[in-house]
Amino acid sequence: MGSFFRVMRAVRAQYLNALNADALNNNFGGPLFLFFVVTSAIAVLSLFVTESQGLFDFLGGLDRIGREDFLAFYRAGDLAKGGQADLVYDPAVFIQPFSELNRGLLFLNPPHALLIFELLAFLPYQMARVVVLLVNLIAIYGIVRVAHLRLGFSPYVLTFLVYGSYSSLVLLQISPIVIFLIAYALVNSVSRPVLSGLALAAATIKPQFGLLIPVFLIGQKDWRTFWIAAVVTTALISLSIFRFGWPVWANYISTFTDGSGSGHFNQVYIGMITVGQSLGKLWFSSDYRVWAQILALVLCGGGIWYVARTISRKFAVPVCLMAMAAASPSFLFYDWLIISASLLLLLQLVPSWPPHLQITAGFLWIAPLVQMMLFSDGQVAETVEAARYLSAFLPLLMLIVSIQIYLLVRKQASYQ
Repeated sequence: MGSFFRVMRAVRAQYLNALNADALNNNFGGPLFLFFVVTSAIAVLSLFVTESQGLFDFLGGLDRIGREDFLAFYRAGDLAKGGQADLVYDPAVFIQPFSELNRGLLFLNPPHALLIFELLAFLPYQMARVVVLLVNLIAIYGIVRVAHLRLGFSPYVLTFLVYGSYSSLVLLQISPIVIFLIAYALVNSVSRPVLSGLALAAATIKPQFGLLIPVFLIGQKDWRTFWIAAVVTTALISLSIFRFGWPVWANYISTFTDGSGSGHFNQVYIGMITVGQSLGKLWFSSDYRVWAQILALVLCGGGIWYVARTISRKFAVPVCLMAMAAASPSFLFYDWLIISASLLLLLQLVPSWPPHLQITAGFLWIAPLVQMMLFSDGQVAETVEAARYLSAFLPLLMLIVSIQIYLLVRKQASYQ
């Protein structure tokens, strides 16, 4: 029996050493934050096991696959490949091949995104799913890699097991790819301006994150990256007009006034975490929601400008990523990795956080999981209402954490 316990102690020691447990406890924010992160990881791991929602169904077609957002991207690319790009913003035509479960899907990306999705549509749907899944996994790895935490493989595992990763993968969204491109570009825009500019131009296929990136680049006086991104984005837009015609862009613009885009904004979604949506969940009308969203963009833009002008890049990036999330006009649970990217980059600069930041950042890390658990119990009205009000106040929590990060990094920067 004694030999058995010796073996178990040795196995435990090897396991903790592999996890780098002591270093994590001291250098991953602190024990309070780590508690939130590990709790999230355990819960998300169970979701991957019990509720993969067809993630590994590589045989289903457009009409049989379960709930999935990649269908919209592939369908848009297929229409573009067939010379019908002008129909991607017509919901009645767009959803025709979908099962009933996916009839609510819309294509809301700008037309130059079709240049990429058209290429994917040359692959069989099942193979295209595999490609996007693999690229998403690489992007999640890249988000952690950009932070250079030097804590072994644990940060990679813990970031893979956040609800943002789970939601992105089961829906086959492209958010991890776009978030990686943005994080990489903001961190490396001085040392690698060409790659950073190209990355930011590619990220414009999902433009809601990047609305305030020009403010950051100009504030940091990153003119090379700014102009490379601007020129390449202009080239992509011009190429899309040449390839698909101006009417596609006219249709896209019209969606924001009288089409699917405006309808999408006017609805209230429990899982949509924006300032405008928050007011909708608190029963404010559409007019108030629009102006509140504009005000959030202006205020966060001003904050990003101030931060970019007053502290060095490495300290400014995590603050600005969090502020960009708070101001985004479209932000769902599968976009949550931008929160993770901000906090991971902060860990690189300040490995140990004060307790108040550990608590607020920890709750922000795990918030979509908590909301999902509340909302999934649809039989209990009180939990659904709790999920509604929780999501209504999450943009405010993002803003609070942004300010906390700024105060922390400003103090840290003064020591260097």
